[in-house]
Amino acid sequence: MIKMKIVSIFPVITVLAAIILFLNVKSLDINESSDNIGMSSNGEWNKIYENFAGEAFGIIKVNGGYAITGGCMAQNTSWSKSDVFLLKIDENGSIIWNKTYGGKDYERGEDILKTEDGYIICGVTASYGKEGHWDAWVIKIDEHGNEIWNKTYDHGDMEWATRIIKVGNGYIVCGNTIGTPPSGWLIKVDNQGDEIWNKTYGGRDVERFLDIAETDNGYILAGTTATYDVGFTDGWLLKIDKQGNEIWNKTFGRRFGDSIHGCLYDNGTYILAGGSYDVFLENGKTGADPRIWVIKCADYPPPEIKMTRPKSDYLYLFDREIMPAKRTLILGGITVVAEVNDSMEDVNRVEFYLASEKMYDYEARAVLYNPPYEWKWNSFSVGLRTPYTITAGAYYGNAGGVIADNKVEVYIVNLAPVSSAPTDAGN
Repeated sequence: MIKMKIVSIFPVITVLAAIILFLNVKSLDINESSDNIGMSSNGEWNKIYENFAGEAFGIIKVNGGYAITGGCMAQNTSWSKSDVFLLKIDENGSIIWNKTYGGKDYERGEDILKTEDGYIICGVTASYGKEGHWDAWVIKIDEHGNEIWNKTYDHGDMEWATRIIKVGNGYIVCGNTIGTPPSGWLIKVDNQGDEIWNKTYGGRDVERFLDIAETDNGYILAGTTATYDVGFTDGWLLKIDKQGNEIWNKTFGRRFGDSIHGCLYDNGTYILAGGSYDVFLENGKTGADPRIWVIKCADYPPPEIKMTRPKSDYLYLFDREIMPAKRTLILGGITVVAEVNDSMEDVNRVEFYLASEKMYDYEARAVLYNPPYEWKWNSFSVGLRTPYTITAGAYYGNAGGVIADNKVEVYIVNLAPVSSAPTDAGN
């Protein structure tokens, strides 16, 4: 009797499954144009795929051509209704087939891998996210673009996936979560997309993961950090073991804004690519131009730096430590002291910077090439309503690595500095 019941409902389940796939996996009527460039004798071409608005974010070489993913919207819709697309083209850029995946809200594909039986795409979904929020999304697809399964991954807020790599009997997905604070996020899943573990990385501020690569004994993750930075943001490289445990993290950058978008492992070293901003003054105003940035660094942990003076929540009077206080208050000048733990003797200089609500140092106040790393801050300074932030950055190695301590916020009044000192009237 039980067998008869199973046989009787099986056709119904099959029909329902086919309807669901038909409703959620669609093809777009896409035309292609050559952008008035045409095919050259050396095989160059330029194609624009019309009839829908979209951007491509991931491309891979496949048998007979290429597979591309990204986000697209059909005609007469908005970006808030975009779908993930998968476009397969031949080696001349001609469309073989295309599919879209998604629901009623926002979806976008960020990265794509070729698998033994098809493709796997990672990105973001709002249609299937928890409580309508963005969630990281992974879609498994067969050779013809038909969905096999899709999985969402939630960390309690808004999440999205940026890269996916094949590892052993599953996949590693890296991305980001807008939690408190926003963090880099890593998920390990099995071949069916079921989560094995997930971990977040970062500190008190905003971190992002933009790329991942496998190493001999773990993984490296590349992105940006606003916690361990010497400026607004720095390029960030994180080394972890196979279980996701952090081994070390390094930052690279200067005082404006820097980021690492790509990384690869090359025989014991790491190659990183991103953008670094070059700051300049023009007509009395600060400007910045992005520069292409490539780094090759070795596998060793960074040195350590800590500002030991002034201490947090102490009162200082004319460079003398007086007593504990509710916040760090300085009357008169102060000697700022940084200590460096540099077992490899790799540090080549330490730089000191100031910032407040109304001023920001792009150039260092002091550059010291040998210990002791002590800077006498004795300029005209008034900061009572909002504090100054003191940053000490130790630059090391030939790859431009920097380790910073920028946690010291101080309130200061120094009305009678030495005559040769500059003015820091922050507020």
